[in-house]
Amino acid sequence: MRERQTHRDRLRAQEFEAFVAGAGGRLLHTATLLTAEPLAPAGTGT
Repeated sequence: MRERQTHRDRLRAQEFEAFVAGAGGRLLHTATLLTAEPLAPAGTGT
């Protein structure tokens, strides 16, 4: 019984790590989009 509990805890920890890694990547991407400067000033046509 204890082995099953330990295995379940390990799986839960791995799932959480994957979730956090994915969420971190999405947050970083969003922050980059929100804080990035435009390539050229608006209205210059380039």
